[in-house]
Amino acid sequence: MRTVVLALAAMLVALPAASRAAQAPSTADTADLQCLGVFMYLAGQEQDVETRNWFNGGVKHHLGRLQGRTPDVDWLLRLTDYFVGPFRSEFEANKDRCGNGQIAQDDALQAWGDAFQARVEAAAAAAPKP
Repeated sequence: MRTVVLALAAMLVALPAASRAAQAPSTADTADLQCLGVFMYLAGQEQDVETRNWFNGGVKHHLGRLQGRTPDVDWLLRLTDYFVGPFRSEFEANKDRCGNGQIAQDDALQAWGDAFQARVEAAAAAAPKP
């Protein structure tokens, strides 16, 4: 995975920046593909292990959504086409949208985990003791 990330990131350096502005995603697949690109790029650039792991979490999240929703699509090909296409011109707008979305997802997952733990503890406390 790291080799792919680094190869894609290196490829970006040679690409001319496109001039069109980022537009709102037209579909859920487009939105997830954009975020997959953002997180793959950022993970490939990051030196701090903890931060890189957080970016890799975004990669896993968005790739999982794409593969789960449309498993017969070649997402590696689609991501490659996106990187050589509009990625650079859309990066700034998508970086903020994707990052904020991932933070919200992390917060929701933490709340879900806290609720699960509370329910398990309550069930354990209510269970008959041997």
